[in-house]
Amino acid sequence: MLNFKVPYLKKLLFLGIALLIIGSLMISVFSLFIQTETVVAPAVDITTTGSYYSDKFRAENGYWLDLDISSNVSSTIRVMGQTVGEVFKVDGTTYKYTVRISKGDVYQVQVENKANWFDWSHTRMVYVNNHISGNFYLKRTSTYFFQIMALGVVLLAVGFLMIPSMIYVEHRAGQRAKSLYECPRCKKEVSIGLEVCPYCKLDLTKYWITCKYCNKFYDSHLGKCPKCGAEI
Repeated sequence: MLNFKVPYLKKLLFLGIALLIIGSLMISVFSLFIQTETVVAPAVDITTTGSYYSDKFRAENGYWLDLDISSNVSSTIRVMGQTVGEVFKVDGTTYKYTVRISKGDVYQVQVENKANWFDWSHTRMVYVNNHISGNFYLKRTSTYFFQIMALGVVLLAVGFLMIPSMIYVEHRAGQRAKSLYECPRCKKEVSIGLEVCPYCKLDLTKYWITCKYCNKFYDSHLGKCPKCGAEI
């Protein structure tokens, strides 16, 4: 059981435990509820016989696309990167997908009308209007999320270091206390085994006991040898 002989040790130990708990809670909570922010959210609402091409955007670290686009006829959706080329393609009329994209490349969302057909009787292409609507969201993990997670890791690490350090300091203080004795006259701490107090010159030999088993000097008030445990 710790007696907290060192001043402020108890407070520092509790502080280490508090930092450990707070850091663990921060990491746990923010891992479960990852904070995201929308960088770009173009709204699509057009009727076209051709295709829809979004504005181009450059991806940064951690960016991804949340696609929520629909069309009234069969279409093909693509996500095109200038460097990596086509990174996503799917056919249909409704698109609800998440697409990861690489940092540094320039991308564009394309929705192509596939409802056109060739009229052999008139030998011409018939274009069917395609109504495209919806949104695509360029998102990323928020900057403050990483900052808070980093703070949680720091608090956790400091707590892990403080707790065993404080316990060790208390242990060393306890070991040192066993080798010290308060002089009966001047009340200053002196090492057990000294024959004369270095402060008030009191004869200390009558206050020490020599263990008959291990020959260790110790305080007569202890009742038993602190080294081997032998009774007086």
